Amino acid sequence: MVFPFFRKSGPKPPAAVDVAGGRAAPAEFVPPTSVSPAAIEVEEIAAEAFSDGSSAEEEAAVLYANDRVEQALATLIQCTREAPCRNDPRPWLMLFELYQLGGERQSFEELALEFVVQFERSAPAWPETAGGGAEANGPAAVRGAAEFAPRGVLSADDAPTFQRLRQAAGEGGGLRLDLSKITGMEASGSELLLDLLQGLKKSGVKVQLGGTGNPVGLLKEAIRGAQAPSHWLLLLELYQILGMRTEFEELAIDYAVTLEISPPSWERSPHSAQAQHGPLQAQNGEASPDAEAYRVTGVISGNSEQILRGLAQYAAAHGEVRLDLSQVPRVDFGCVGNFLNALMQLNAGGKRVRIQGANEMVAALFSVMGIEQFATLERKKWR
Repeated sequence: MVFPFFRKSGPKPPAAVDVAGGRAAPAEFVPPTSVSPAAIEVEEIAAEAFSDGSSAEEEAAVLYANDRVEQALATLIQCTREAPCRNDPRPWLMLFELYQLGGERQSFEELALEFVVQFERSAPAWPETAGGGAEANGPAAVRGAAEFAPRGVLSADDAPTFQRLRQAAGEGGGLRLDLSKITGMEASGSELLLDLLQGLKKSGVKVQLGGTGNPVGLLKEAIRGAQAPSHWLLLLELYQILGMRTEFEELAIDYAVTLEISPPSWERSPHSAQAQHGPLQAQNGEASPDAEAYRVTGVISGNSEQILRGLAQYAAAHGEVRLDLSQVPRVDFGCVGNFLNALMQLNAGGKRVRIQGANEMVAALFSVMGIEQFATLERKKWR
């Protein structure tokens, strides 16, 4: 049976085509249920296919799913200024969502004033915890990544472990590094950790750091009167990762005065949105069988197969499957095939699926792709 990614009837959509320079991924993952994978064919379409004959909301949803944020914004802005789209609150809510995810509070507040005038009702409020982007939704888990939680004192003895770790992180596409259990750091240990972080940064490998408050405290003690540059440089690197520019600049001055060496310049680290002071939390899909819902965090992209395998395992213990997407800012277009396929399998196996907390952009994409045929979709609640 064939399920096109359309709610509307009409001619058969074209086969998968290039999206934003790449080919949309086929729907490969099939959760283990009673329906044969061969019985299901999922057809995908590119964002360009929505440019004619589709609503602005649908077009914006698919553009955003392809990470074409500026185009999605432009589409929704134009939509909210022209009739009949201007009279529909849905594109306004989608625009609120994009402003919030992008951390554009001023634009959000200006739109809120227009919304009140247009619809004569209260507008959504800017969430006080929202900082925009990944920070608004917490650090996204690095799925399929190598994991390491060093204990004790870091020293030169850890060199073989760090070498293997760097290789595993590159092969696995990321690293989850929990530093909360370190009790001390020799100069050689600081050098090893610094080389690891900088090497992975240069290689473009994603790193999720936890427990950073622990080494920061240890390093502050270590640099008191110490001449070992590695302690200073590692602390400067951690300040960059944590986005602590004031602390970085103060330490850079102390570094130059104490060691008589020019300090590194401030450079926003690509790991910043993936760092947290406390220990790392469980990854997506690590909910226990008796958990209230299966929670996913971060952008759903190339990690979808692992997430959906966990969903299938979680669903095996539940008649009603609650899928919490309240911490998911975006679902990549290339993953929707896998997602829809998994929901079809669960539905065919007698499972009731309830998707909770989907933001406006994710919910719009799911509606376009027909996911509501196989799951109850509950949007996030605006204050």
